[in-house]
Amino acid sequence: DKQADTQRMMALTSMIVSILGVALLLLPIISLARMESISPVLSTFLIANTGIVAAYITGSALSKTKMK
Repeated sequence: DKQADTQRMMALTSMIVSILGVALLLLPIISLARMESISPVLSTFLIANTGIVAAYITGSALSKTKMK
């Protein structure tokens, strides 16, 4: 249904953005001083995105077990 598709897309987008954010930090484009200043914001961002993905996975698992 439409809600499940929306949740799946939100979790997928969250996961991709998290991976790209970490990959961007690993590139030599960003200086260490800048990386240190953005570190608290990035860690909060990654924790929030991980929570979105975890909630989606948990919801999917619970809905499948309740259907049986």
